[in-house]
Amino acid sequence: MARLLADFVPDVLSRGPYNAPPNVAEDAVRRTAIDLCEQAGVWTFDFSFFQQDGVPDYPIIVPRDTRVVCMNWVRIGCTVYQPFPNTNNCMCGAAGISMPNPKTIVIAPVPYPACNLVEVTVNLWLAPLQEACELPEILWQEYSDTIAWGAAARLLQMPKQDYTNFGLAQKCFGLYIAGKTQAKNKRVMQRTTGPLLMRGSYF
Repeated sequence: MARLLADFVPDVLSRGPYNAPPNVAEDAVRRTAIDLCEQAGVWTFDFSFFQQDGVPDYPIIVPRDTRVVCMNWVRIGCTVYQPFPNTNNCMCGAAGISMPNPKTIVIAPVPYPACNLVEVTVNLWLAPLQEACELPEILWQEYSDTIAWGAAARLLQMPKQDYTNFGLAQKCFGLYIAGKTQAKNKRVMQRTTGPLLMRGSYF
């Protein structure tokens, strides 16, 4: 389920930039959502596939108008692994799994022959593309306030507009940063545990 950018606009305008054009406000919402997803990892997506004999690389399929920010964790069978710091690579027993680019997952060494069909699930962080017209439901239900503060700050600091207000923009930006920090903390607290190979945070 998704929400149109327009659904966020009334809340944004109510926070100060009352006369901002709706299309400009929608762009501010989109840019704020991208920043929140990139920095706080609030939008996650599970991508699964079965290992195949002699096949090392598998295409990543994500929703339309989105891009992969990074790999959060990998589950092979029933065991969860996390990437090494500042990489999209992890070791899973005798095998390694990596994401050399946002469209490909690679398993090395190549599984051959596979005794059983082993399911691999990769948890990815996603962010909207600049052309996205919709945002996922989780951003509406859990982070609409944070997005509204950030989008309002962007609009209020636009120069030479009848709604320009640098003082109010600074206040809104502070509230956005507070919301983004809270989102980061929530993600860390809810992180799936397993044979942890990760040391420190990865954005």
